[in-house]
Amino acid sequence: VLVAQRVADLGCVAVGVDYRLAPEAVFPAALDDVAEAVRWMGARADELGVDPSRIVVNGVSAGASIALSMAMRAAAAGESLCAGVLLEVPIGDMREGGMLLDEYAAINGLEDLDVMERMYAGATPFDDPLLSPVLAPSFEGLPPVRILTAEYDPLRAGGEELARRMRVAGVDVAATRHLG
Repeated sequence: VLVAQRVADLGCVAVGVDYRLAPEAVFPAALDDVAEAVRWMGARADELGVDPSRIVVNGVSAGASIALSMAMRAAAAGESLCAGVLLEVPIGDMREGGMLLDEYAAINGLEDLDVMERMYAGATPFDDPLLSPVLAPSFEGLPPVRILTAEYDPLRAGGEELARRMRVAGVDVAATRHLG
């Protein structure tokens, strides 16, 4: 309902990407799938009734991290796949302690997050910047980024640190913490 309301409010088209999931498909399979979907959308913009220069990639939690990592990888390759990235409670740092899992973890059902992370990452170390984007040596070429965090979300600190580092790197980034 939330996505449908946003689409109606913004007068935009939304495309959901059914990317491959772990443990059957490990990193970077989801990034590959999202990039291919964005390329597909851009190539069929006329028939979809969209402006290819206004494609924004959005994701929530792990999906936000996938959207950002896809945009970072594309930018590093000199490819412009999207006009912007909207991240809702992204995972900024998958390293141990990076997500600051504290008293909010149990509230949000994230006690087993380390197991889920390892299944997703496969053999890729957590300090890879596409898994822990706060460690990126550069954010060069990224389109504008909007980051939404939530006051009682254990991912909040990582998302806010990501926004801070992007701002220092000169990325057009805005971060909003939603209270409650």
